[in-house]
Amino acid sequence: MTPQDPLAQLHPLRQPEAIGLWPLAPGWWLLAAVFVLLLCIATYWLLQHRAASAYRRQALAQLHSLY
Repeated sequence: MTPQDPLAQLHPLRQPEAIGLWPLAPGWWLLAAVFVLLLCIATYWLLQHRAASAYRRQALAQLHSLY
């Protein structure tokens, strides 16, 4: 039983399913964690710097009020 047209027995090609964005790969979670950590460190440093220079802002405000 040899078929007359072997190409007629082939199934049509199927496209693979699209790759989803979720769940993220572990590397992306690590990158997000590092980004959040750096954001927290920068915020902490900015608040500390602002608190440490509060006397300068107060002195400048007093100088401006004298003029």
